[in-house]
Amino acid sequence: MIREIENALMAAFDQTLCKYRQILNNYYPAHKSTGFTERNLTNNFVRSLEHVLGKDAFAWFEAPLSAEEKLHLDAIVFDPTTKSCFLIEAKRFSNLNKKIAETIHDIQRMSYQAHHATLELGLGELKIENRYAIVLVDIWTEGEAKQATFNNWPVCLDDASFDLFRTGGFENLMIEKEWKRHYKIMMAAKKL
Repeated sequence: MIREIENALMAAFDQTLCKYRQILNNYYPAHKSTGFTERNLTNNFVRSLEHVLGKDAFAWFEAPLSAEEKLHLDAIVFDPTTKSCFLIEAKRFSNLNKKIAETIHDIQRMSYQAHHATLELGLGELKIENRYAIVLVDIWTEGEAKQATFNNWPVCLDDASFDLFRTGGFENLMIEKEWKRHYKIMMAAKKL
């Protein structure tokens, strides 16, 4: 079962990468900048994950982590078939050190058991047996530090338990634009 879930995560990232290639071959969604909002990466990945998991999987965006504090996750996906939930945070690694620190903090929040209880409060009879923390990142590899981060992903997260990870780029797009050599997306996931 665990291998099936982990294969689904990798397939969802691969589908997201394909979807991004389709979009970026036809549309550049930023003007005079290299900024794509995190929400696009989150939405495209969640759609892909739901598709890979099957018709019973469902998602919620901006899922609350705490009733007392205004904390949330970018998204959560529940899969009744595998009794799994996938806690998802996305980041744009623009200000590299700041965003890496924020991501490490997000991972800690995703690992906190009290937050799991809050996230799963309204599930009814579904009892979650498998939880995964997923980090999605987009990065522009202009500069040595960002290129090194991409090349060594997910080492920058200081967490050896991220044994599921993938990266992808857009060098092979059919368009002739310089930006395609620098824009990348990455995923890291671990079982909680």
